[in-house]
Parts: sequence; C-alpha cells; structure tokens
Amino acid sequence: MNIFLKIILALFIFFIILFAGIAITIVMSLDGASELSKGTAIALAILTEIMVMLIIFNVEDRKLLYKVTAVIYGICASIYLGQWANDYLESKIAVVKDTINLEQYGPFARPTKAVSLNKASEVKIAGDLPVLDGATALYPLYSAFAKATYPQKHYDVDKSEVMCTNTISAYQSLVDGTVDVIFVARPSQEQLDYAKERGVELFLTAIGREAFVFFVNSKNEVSSLSIAQIRRIYAGEITNWKTVGGSSSDIKAFQRPEGSGSQTMLEHNMGGYRLMNPPGNQRVQMMGGIIRETAEYKNFKSALGYSFLYFATEMVKNKEIKILGIDGVAATRANIANRSYPLSTDFYAVTRNDSSSSEKKTSIKKLLAFILSDEGKEIIEKTGYTPLSR
Repeated sequence: MNIFLKIILALFIFFIILFAGIAITIVMSLDGASELSKGTAIALAILTEIMVMLIIFNVEDRKLLYKVTAVIYGICASIYLGQWANDYLESKIAVVKDTINLEQYGPFARPTKAVSLNKASEVKIAGDLPVLDGATALYPLYSAFAKATYPQKHYDVDKSEVMCTNTISAYQSLVDGTVDVIFVARPSQEQLDYAKERGVELFLTAIGREAFVFFVNSKNEVSSLSIAQIRRIYAGEITNWKTVGGSSSDIKAFQRPEGSGSQTMLEHNMGGYRLMNPPGNQRVQMMGGIIRETAEYKNFKSALGYSFLYFATEMVKNKEIKILGIDGVAATRANIANRSYPLSTDFYAVTRNDSSSSEKKTSIKKLLAFILSDEGKEIIEKTGYTPLSR
C-alpha cells in the first residue's frame, strides 16, 4: 500500500472514529452524563484512532505499540475511576429536593401529617367540590383546609379535588380552568401574561405570610447576608465567599426553574439588578408535557440556595444546612409576624373569573371565608406558617 492510500485510509478512519465519539457524547449528554464523562468519550475515540494509524503505518517496534496502548487505556481507566469516585462522593452530599412524599400529608391519610382543628369545624363543603392545587410547600396547609371542610375520602395527590403539582403547573391549570383554587406565592410576569392572553382575571386573596430564606452548608462561616450582597451575588458581581466574610472559595449560587414560586421571589427582590444565567448544573429541571420541578440544591460548603422557611425547616428538616439572617435579622416566626425580617412575603389563595356553576362558585366563596376565619388562621398557625392576624 503506497503512502497516498495510507494517508487517505488514515483520514477516513480518523473521521469515522471522530464522528463516533461525537455521537457517543450526544447520547451521553441526553442521559445527563457529566462533562468529564463526555470528554473522556471523545478522548477515547481520538486515542483509539491514533492506535489504528500506528497499526496502518506498520510500526515495527511492537513493544512500543503495546506500551502506548497500555498508557492510553490506563489513562482512560483512571479518568473513569476518578469520575466514579467523584459521583460517589457527590451522592453523599446532602441535598434539598422538591421530591417530597406528599401522600403523608393527605387530608385523610392514615396517619396524616395534616393538622386538625381543636374541635370539628361547622363549615362543611359538599356537592361540586372546588378542585385545589398549589405549591409543594403549601400542600400540607391546604390539605388541612380540606381535612376540616371536605367529605372524608381518599384524595389522590396526583389527580383529585385536593392535588398538588407545583407553582408552575398550578397557575397554568387555574388559567386553563381545570382547577378552581390554587395556593401559591405571587405570580410571575410570565404567568400574568399567560392569564391576560387568555382573557382570564386572577383574584389573589392573601391568607398568610412566610419568609423567603437563603441557606448554606452548616460549615460555612457566613451567618448573614445583606439584601445588597444577595443581589450582587445573583447578578454575578460577587463570586467569592471571602468578599462577604467567608473563606476564599467560589460561590455556587443555585437557582430554581423559571416560574417556580421561589424563583419568582428571587427575581422580585433583585432590585434592578439583572439576574445572571446560572451554569447548567446549578439549575436542574426536567422538561415534559408540562414543566415539573426536579431541581435540587447540593449542599457543597461553597453553595448558596434559597426556598421558603416552612419547606426548608419542616418538610426537609436537613440539619446540615444553615438558614442565613438577612440584614442581620433571623428568619423566625416572630420576625415574620412583626415584619422585621426583610424578605417575608404574603402567600395566596388564587381564583379566577369563570363560568363555573353557581354551586361551585358558592363552594369556593365558602372555602375562602373559612380560610380567612379564626379556624382557618388556627390551621395556618398550627401547620407552621404565619397568619396575617389573629
């Protein structure tokens, strides 16, 4: 075989293996593989083609060929072992997830974590029941409302008159008319625009207050941040913990999916700063027919995350995270009630203008009146939230 044909053959094999490596990378990317794994796939393809070309050009020193082969595949094995070790260590890092077993908070689950009134309520809703949906963190609350006023039966958390998807899906379902009342934080601008486009007017009834909190690893030296510092961190201006009183390490500022209650709250409090786009591994979400939140906060020592106080302290109960003070004020129930905690916010029962039956409209009004009554406030307080007044 002359040198020209050898070169042509070598180039052909080069591009075949290169395209194979790219294909492997695409497949691995779809499966959520790490950057290291994808890079290793390309490296393995390129190194393999080098071996093929050495064979094509009849390298006479077979011992050298064997040594090169051993080194190449040894490097690849080391990379994969390193990746495995990294994945194993990351799996041991505490996380804060949205994937909570909500069935344990069902209105009539046995047993249920949904709270009860001190005595049975005289308010009972029957017939055409309002369909309820809302944020994950608020499901224990509106499940308790249903427990006090709805007929006793099993309510499936995925599809029933008392279900729970998430803030994003709940707003969409309310606008589309498939649910009647949702329990959520204030809507994002996109959610307001979605309602306006469809000629739907949203009615927000404030029913309680909650703290929007930021948290770090319990070993982080920082115990409080100012609102100005938070804005600059999430704008990408402050990137190292040393700038805000911690040790020198890059800040991993996690974000949540667009339209989620906590992400909307973050955007609302940016005060004119432009929110940075987070790295892909610092905002995780799964796309389906409807967006469902699967974001998780990995509790690295350098990480910064956020949520609402009840979710972070009552539903997750992770002792390895530390709730930060804001402007030196701790996120306590007392400070939420007296409004000294600067990032406390109302949460709402949201309804819409529609053509529901008169029976359904009557039931919705009855439910809202109950929620705003002393009994409703008792449930809000016993669940762990802060009622607007008592």
